[in-house]
Formats: sequence, C-alpha cells, structure tokens
Amino acid sequence: MKQTIDEILTTIYRFYRSTKTYADLGPDTEELVAARRQAGSDGPYEQWRAMLRRLRDRFPGHSVTNRSHHLPTGNLDAGYAGRLSLPPSTGEESHSVGFLVSFLVPCYVVYTSRMIPLGEDQKEDPEYPTRHEIRFTFTADEEPYVQEIVREIEATYAGYEPMPPEVGNGLVLDVVTGLNTIGTTKLYHCLFTDDW
Repeated sequence: MKQTIDEILTTIYRFYRSTKTYADLGPDTEELVAARRQAGSDGPYEQWRAMLRRLRDRFPGHSVTNRSHHLPTGNLDAGYAGRLSLPPSTGEESHSVGFLVSFLVPCYVVYTSRMIPLGEDQKEDPEYPTRHEIRFTFTADEEPYVQEIVREIEATYAGYEPMPPEVGNGLVLDVVTGLNTIGTTKLYHCLFTDDW
C-alpha cells in the first residue's frame, strides 16, 4: 500500500469525529457529507456506473448490483459498493463477489460473501437463520470473476491498490460509524461501508 497506516488514520480523523463516550456522538462531519455528495455527483458517479456496466457486459447472466444509490443524499458510506452474484453451491443460500472502492483514500477491497443456512441446533437467534461468511481468499471458480473486477477497478481508478485484510480489519477505537459501537469500528467501516 502506498499510504501508511498513519496517513490513513489522519484521513479518517479528518472525516470522522473522535469519540470517547456516546455523549460525544454527533452528526457526520460536513467534510464527510460533502465527500459523499461529490462521489454521488454526475462525473464520479457515472464513472462508477460505467464500470458496473462493463462488468455486466463481461459477465452476462450474472447480476451486478450497485449498492451506492444513496450517495447523493450525503448519508452512509465512504466508498462505492458493488456485488456480482454467483450461483450458490450446495449448502449456500447466496454467493457473491463483493467489491468496495473508497473515495477517501486510494484503496479498494474485493472479497467473497456467502450466506449459509444454519441447522436448528446452530441457531443462536431464531431471527438470524443464516451465517454471513466473508473471505479474502478465492476458489478456482471465483478467481476469474475476482481478476476481472480487480482489472476494472484498477483501470477505472488509476493508482488505487487493494487494502489488505490485516489493515482493513484494524480497529479505530475512538470512532463510531452508524452501525457500530465504541471500540468496534474497523478501518473498513470508516473507508468503505458501515455495512461490513
């Protein structure tokens, strides 16, 4: 990665408020809201949508989902989010390759996501009958999709690099994003999406 952890944290603290207690929580910073709106404006957002169209053309028969429709409102996320659906294997409810492109730092993430139904004896909560599994290593069947997504991201966003999981999963203890509690926010939440 070109950026150091200190540089990434400096960026995070520019866009997010440092929080020691829940009493310190406030609305998103003006800088973060402005960055979201800019990312959702015509030029940048059209660049993202054009990349998704190329992926749809490259993989007909697979659903490519844009999960960034909300950006023009200034609410939620610090990156573009997309998903390419794959046929579920035996024992899977769903299977996809997800990809995130930050508009705060020149980084992206590609991962696989699977929803796996739980047996009755495995359910801790009846409202959650599935387990969500995220992986950063890819099977031979997933690899062609991942390679094409990476190629498209790097062609569309020159100079962007993958964020390693050991960095992205690092905690930012004094920042809270929408769906997290104090002490649980990861770099992934701050730089890409709260829905991680």
